[in-house]
Amino acid sequence: MINYLPFKDVVELRALCEINQPDKDEMGERLIQDTDNIYPATADEMGVARWEKMLNITPDGTLKERKFKLKSVINNYAPYTERRIKSMIDNLIGVDKYTFDLNGYDLEVRLQLGTKSNLKAVDELLNNTLPAHIQYLASLQYNSYSMLNYTHSDLGTMTHEQIKAGIL
Repeated sequence: MINYLPFKDVVELRALCEINQPDKDEMGERLIQDTDNIYPATADEMGVARWEKMLNITPDGTLKERKFKLKSVINNYAPYTERRIKSMIDNLIGVDKYTFDLNGYDLEVRLQLGTKSNLKAVDELLNNTLPAHIQYLASLQYNSYSMLNYTHSDLGTMTHEQIKAGIL
């Protein structure tokens, strides 16, 4: 701050600048954090709580899960074309982490086991965005025989649950 003053050699001005520097640094950090809190992806605990209050969302889960839920609520806008719904799911869990099968008025979305914790959010997204005449099922895509590349002796060391629900 002293560099911006015309009389850099004045002892009193130098002392005032040194006293005020910590406050200036703190204000700069708060300005950066307030700017980050504008966007849910970069928000801290306080920013996420503010977003949740504005959108009437009950806070639950970790900070990462809460940001995920905010993202799903914010991305929820019309029109709801097939491409738009796929885009919203892509934004939530990532590209190629699910199967999407729309057959007439029936939709089935099956998430890979690695995205198991996001199943509830995807279900809520579909419930809130799909028209009433489309039935949907959001579920996990468990391992099937065609996905297994193990020998019989390898499989003998695992339980049924490990084979079915384990990430291969």
